[in-house]
Amino acid sequence: MRSLEAFGIKLGSDAQHRLMVDIGDFPPGDHFNRAASFLTETSSVVLKEIVPHLEDYPGRWNPGSFMVFPLGLHDELGSLRLHVWPAGLRETSYGPNIHEHGWHLSSLVLVGHYSDNLYKLEHASVVDSGASRAKADLLRLYMTKRNTGGQDALITDGTLVRPKIISERQIPEGQIHHIEAGAYHFTTIPLEQLVVTLVVDSPAFVDATGVLLDSNRPAQIDRRRIQVKHSHVLLAREQIMRHHGLG
Repeated sequence: MRSLEAFGIKLGSDAQHRLMVDIGDFPPGDHFNRAASFLTETSSVVLKEIVPHLEDYPGRWNPGSFMVFPLGLHDELGSLRLHVWPAGLRETSYGPNIHEHGWHLSSLVLVGHYSDNLYKLEHASVVDSGASRAKADLLRLYMTKRNTGGQDALITDGTLVRPKIISERQIPEGQIHHIEAGAYHFTTIPLEQLVVTLVVDSPAFVDATGVLLDSNRPAQIDRRRIQVKHSHVLLAREQIMRHHGLG
């Protein structure tokens, strides 16, 4: 049986977000095209060889309330990951929230119907001349610094922004979508729906990224990415295998 190693994936530590590279070395169009081909080529191996043994791949809950299972690293493309939104199950801390990534992201929908919104940010100093405008829709911009062991530090200098939706995306099963580094987005997947995506993250271009929180939060927040319980991994595995008629 073919394995991910045959596609150049090195199993082990998922450390690409701590490896800083020059964004100029990863033109979005070129990287997205290569990542899309790679995802298409590896998807059947992931479904047939990885998913039935998902408990062998330690996962954490992303603050966006989905499971992340690192599958390994590719020397040129970056990190390969499985993202899972189990039907009826979400866990998170200080999230989900509108946020950006410090890397390019390409995602193939393996199960279900992925959906998200893309945003542009307007700084309060530009859109609110004085106190004449209502500020109920303003959020505070935090910068997220990722540390070892699933620990994040969120820090703000008080900057307020107003997010404006520029696109509401609906991505069906079998389709690929991309998110360019620096683009703000928010997933809109309902709790009752199972969604699974196979993701390639490029290496990181910056060591801190933005996330938007309510303006009444403290100036610094320590956030921990919760490890996925074994029972929850088994639940996710069962849902995926049932959907694809595996096992």
